[in-house]
Amino acid sequence: DGGTAMLRWMMAQPNMELLMGNHEQMMLRCAHLLGHSTLESIRNIERKQLRALLHWTDNGGGVTLDGFAEIARTDPESIPDIIAYVRKAVLFDTAKVRGRNYLLTHAGLGGFYPEKKMDEYTADELLWNRPSLDDQYYEDIMTIFGHTPTIMYGHEHAGKVIRTSTWCNIDVNVPGREHTAILRLDDMKEYYI
Repeated sequence: DGGTAMLRWMMAQPNMELLMGNHEQMMLRCAHLLGHSTLESIRNIERKQLRALLHWTDNGGGVTLDGFAEIARTDPESIPDIIAYVRKAVLFDTAKVRGRNYLLTHAGLGGFYPEKKMDEYTADELLWNRPSLDDQYYEDIMTIFGHTPTIMYGHEHAGKVIRTSTWCNIDVNVPGREHTAILRLDDMKEYYI
């Protein structure tokens, strides 16, 4: 599966850092199920855990769950390492490139106000937020995020990065079409693959 294969590949890269996303959060809420036989896991599941599992699978987690099932068959001792890697993912990061400051989050900044410190944001505000086109963030820091496919802002934005004066949404995924944007911070050049 692409999700678990991507995680394993990222773990081997010395120059990459995983940002926590809502899908990683959902996966961690179901981590107790990973690497176990389905029957064993279902027999012992509680209602709260079942709701978390259904939420994850309703949002595409079934593919990753299948990937973990394959890993459980072929390389089960690596599962705790993968889970530990995801648990270490940060909710946000900062970068300074060519004199410009950047804030990297999964979903922008829910409940934003300029005086709010980054450690005051909840995980939900950084993982589940869906900014509107008129939301404004820090004037001196460009916030880069994904989470909300740009098509949700209108068909004219489908498959394209959206830039405002204070933020940039790079989630260009269009349902039914594999499409990814990469944004090079050195010059803000967009690459589509």
